[in-house]
Order: sequence, then structure tokens, then C-alpha cells
Amino acid sequence: MKLNYRDKVILGILLAVVLLLVGFFGMIKPKSKEIKESKATLATKQTEEKQIKDKIKQIEPLKKTISQTVTDTNNIVDKFVDVEEIDTPMELDRFMQSYADKNKLKVTTLDVGEVAEAPIEFYYYTPSTYGEASRAAADINGTYQAAVDEKLDESTKASMRTAETAMSTQYGFTATGTKADIWQYMKDIEDNGSTIIINSVELSEVEEENAEGEAAAPKNPDADEMTGWADDEEFNATFVVTLYSMYKLEEPVIDVD
Repeated sequence: MKLNYRDKVILGILLAVVLLLVGFFGMIKPKSKEIKESKATLATKQTEEKQIKDKIKQIEPLKKTISQTVTDTNNIVDKFVDVEEIDTPMELDRFMQSYADKNKLKVTTLDVGEVAEAPIEFYYYTPSTYGEASRAAADINGTYQAAVDEKLDESTKASMRTAETAMSTQYGFTATGTKADIWQYMKDIEDNGSTIIINSVELSEVEEENAEGEAAAPKNPDADEMTGWADDEEFNATFVVTLYSMYKLEEPVIDVD
């Protein structure tokens, strides 16, 4: 079949169109697949971006919470004796001697301990109960036992708490001073605002020489005798004191460039 010029032109145009369509659809299919994959990747990245932005929003509140926790913790630590004050026996003696000097107590013997970790025991009062057998016999509705449980509630909870650990050291000494000065010394220890505990104190009269020039045996008075002492009368006082200390929390590094 012989094609004339017109037919050849038309056939050429058709062939070109076919080639264009084949090329177009040949390229569009992989591009379409690539677009779908890109959309899926974009959706994933957008989800990740949202998650990251949500986490960024949490950073400032978290930083504030961390800073407040450090502040609250160190406010508690401030109630303890500074570590530097009891770091060595010399520092401890200097710290405690200031209380004796303030109250004009003359220290005659001294026993200064080393710093070591130790549990801080809880101090709490346990109310006394009585008539357990009689109460149980009369307690038909459980009313009496409920009242006892309520009475003991605070001390029961305190007894179940775990004792925490801190640095501690003991300071023992004997000093001479008037009754008023000894009492004021103990009051200053009580009011100092730090965790200093007077474990024990023993008082005795200052030794006096007898007719032969020998020292008379000191008297250890009981509570009734002590009430009759004059404030300006001198006595020997033997103290055992425990001091507790804690390290402060360092400020955490929460600003990261």
C-alpha cells in the first residue's frame, strides 16, 4: 500500500502523539509512585515534628519543676549544720566553743568525734494505753478499739517510716558555769535552728575542799534538788551533743545550647 504525502504526514503526527503518550505515561507512573511515597514521608515527618514541638513545650515547665525541687530540697538542708562547720574536729570544736563562750561556760574536758554517715532516728511520742483485756471484753461494737487506733495513729505511722541517713558527729564535754548560764546554753542550742541534739546532760555540784584540804565528792542532784538551786550557783555540766549535716544539691545544668 502506497501512502501519499498527506497520509504520511498524518501517520507521522499519530506516531509522534503515540510516542509522546507512551513517554508521558512511562514517566508519570514512577513519578506518581514517588509522589505517594513523598506524601507518606511528609505525613510521618509532620507527626514527628508535632511530637518534637510537644516535647519542647514541656521543657520550660520541667525546668521550673527541677529548679523548684532543688530550692525546696536545699531549704530543708539549710536546717542542718553546714558541712564546713563539722568537717574536722578543730572546726567542730570552734563551732561549739562559740556557744560555750557566749554563755560563759568554762570547758574543762573535751571529746570530739569524727564525721560519719549515720541514720537520723525519728523522735515521736507514743501515747500510753491501758486496760486492754477489759477494753476488749467491753468493746462489742469496736468503738473503744477505734478510739485507741486514732490515738496511736500518728506514732504508728512515724514508727513505720524509714530513717534517712546524714553526716553526723558527737561532741562531748564537761564545763563549769552557773545554773542560769547552763540553762541558757541549752536554750541557745535549742533555738539555733539547726539539727543539733543534746543527747544527755549531767549536772553536779562543783567540788569543794573539806577540812583536810581534800576535794569533797561531787553531788549528783535529782530534779527536786535542782529546782532549789540559785541561778548564780556554779555547777559542773557534762554534755553529749550530736550534730547532723547534709550536702546541698548542686544546681543542675538544664540550659543546653
